[in-house]
Amino acid sequence: MRDIIYIGCARNSQEVDGALTLATRTFGSNEATEMSVNAKRRLMSPHGILSEQDVVVLVNRTGEICGTCFLVDRLFYRGKNNVQGTFLSSICIAESSRGKGLSKLLMNATIAECERRGIAFAILIARRAVDHFYNKFSFWGLSQYSKINFKIADSCALLNNCSFSPATEADLIEVSGMYESTYSGLYGACKRSLEYWKYVLWRTTSQERNFYIYKTQGMVRGYVIFSGSEVDELASAQGVSCLELIKDLALNASLKEVTLNCSREHPIVSELYCLDFSVTQRQCNYGGHMVRIINRDVLLRYLAEEIQAHCCSFGIENYTEMYGDALIELRNGKVAITLTDSPYSHKNTCLLMGAAYLSEVSNRRSIYKHRYFNVPFFDQV
Repeated sequence: MRDIIYIGCARNSQEVDGALTLATRTFGSNEATEMSVNAKRRLMSPHGILSEQDVVVLVNRTGEICGTCFLVDRLFYRGKNNVQGTFLSSICIAESSRGKGLSKLLMNATIAECERRGIAFAILIARRAVDHFYNKFSFWGLSQYSKINFKIADSCALLNNCSFSPATEADLIEVSGMYESTYSGLYGACKRSLEYWKYVLWRTTSQERNFYIYKTQGMVRGYVIFSGSEVDELASAQGVSCLELIKDLALNASLKEVTLNCSREHPIVSELYCLDFSVTQRQCNYGGHMVRIINRDVLLRYLAEEIQAHCCSFGIENYTEMYGDALIELRNGKVAITLTDSPYSHKNTCLLMGAAYLSEVSNRRSIYKHRYFNVPFFDQV
């Protein structure tokens, strides 16, 4: 610990560059070339800006960056609200500085910066090599990693005048509207600006994904991002079937089956009633897509609003229940929620986030209705 002379946000562009170099070496090749460092900079700056406040660093006595974490602010859809969250990305300690307890210093400094920002929650995508590590800092895995798999019938035929072509910047405004109408109802998805869509276009190319525009009769009807038979994202125009889009894609690419990496609440699920399909989910509280509560009061307010709206729709005015580690009281149409345990526990993290966990015992009478929390691949940083 005595080797560290500074912990906090980067103080100048040189420290940002040092953090990028360390992250590139840790998560890429040991050779941090100018090209690879610039690619890392682009990956860490979806909106095209990477400021000193977006990088937490540990600086040793020789002035070297020996630990870093990048912070990327995003707005997450949650019903009628947009909730401010922050992705923590490329968290790493230099190989020569490991085993000295520096990870704890780095994480505590990063959480403190998140609290200073006033965000609702922090989120990170954990590698398997660090399973259980982030639980020590009250990060809990919430995602169900939903996958929907189905076979394509041989009798399917392509729609007339159907075509697929690589997306360009000229397509992004239409794509953005289709994404908004489809993914704004899926919990875990993030709001995207036109600048962010340019970033998605860049990422699909750099990560060898296909980003295709779907047209029928010369009109843009949808888009799909995929690799082989794995579909990462798809959306269609109003009144256009997502299932027909996928069938046309499969036939166009000679695919016999398709796997969709998407929430089970994606609109396409309601179209699969006549097909042989499977939905797989996974629960893992110690790794994967992990969330830590930062501002419990903001999340309590959102949760109370959601419960109140649900009760109002059913004409319920008075009700009391214990849900996990929380007392939920409805009196004259007003909701009060009292946590009986730490807001940072796994159960209360799920509760405050409004997120389901698969081992939960279903209670049809409960006035609390959870959602499936899944972060689309191209919202992950």
